[in-house]
Amino acid sequence: MPVRKYPNLCERLGASKVDQICFHAAVEYVPGSNRVRTVLNPHRPYLMWDQFGDKPAVDDIITGVARLDYGSDKGLSARRLHTILKSADRISSELLCGVMQITDRQARRYMAGVRLAIYHLNRHTHFHPDEETNEPYEDPCRVGQPPPSLAS
Repeated sequence: MPVRKYPNLCERLGASKVDQICFHAAVEYVPGSNRVRTVLNPHRPYLMWDQFGDKPAVDDIITGVARLDYGSDKGLSARRLHTILKSADRISSELLCGVMQITDRQARRYMAGVRLAIYHLNRHTHFHPDEETNEPYEDPCRVGQPPPSLAS
């Protein structure tokens, strides 16, 4: 059932809930060509069952990324950014255009936000996307050095 055909329902649910329904209804994403850049999302299992507001630290990161200036007067929607991160394993602007019904330019803005959010979530959760295990992430600049102390 295409939920976007019902404007009253879409208005009542809000954009992020409608996007969540559309992500669930979408078939598994396959890039249209070899030139499509995709971002792997290692945080989907971690965020999949959470609502926006359940994990304050994650929400602070996502809200901070959403409020950055991406060349527009209006920032990104933090709820929609959270919905993207909890709904898709592989993210591309092509996928966002198709599922969220947004323009290509807006999809590229969301892609920039997704990349930055994944980077900061990796640092926050100490999860390195290249590893299968959940071992703590070591900062390559501080390998072999003691952790910085707060009392100097």
